[in-house]
Amino acid sequence: MNLYFKCSNCKEENKIKFNVSTRVEFAMTNGKILKEECKSCEKTKSYHINQIYANESKIISFIAIMVFVLGTGFALYMIAEMFIVLKTVTVISSVAFALLFPILIYTVLEKEDRLRVRIFNNSFVKED
Repeated sequence: MNLYFKCSNCKEENKIKFNVSTRVEFAMTNGKILKEECKSCEKTKSYHINQIYANESKIISFIAIMVFVLGTGFALYMIAEMFIVLKTVTVISSVAFALLFPILIYTVLEKEDRLRVRIFNNSFVKED
């Protein structure tokens, strides 16, 4: 998961990569304090786990949009071909039903990414 922190010196957002799903899991594996170097000002500072946050993934959004666009285009092409060749209501309705799959995949990918970010950002570790 891509996690972010804002440098306390220059206020730049920095990205770090960890394979965790919650702050509690992060604290259990890496500790409550994380020492990271800012990529902008190159100063190393300590950050409490509650100062780290997650954002929605641009890659997952891109994949979801591509599945939606390509799947919808393919389904519309199939509908046009079936309509020209067969012209039956059953075939047309079954191919039109195929339009739901790209929409469903897009919705699930976007929802799971939002849920993942919300779970991480809404869980906090008790400060000592």
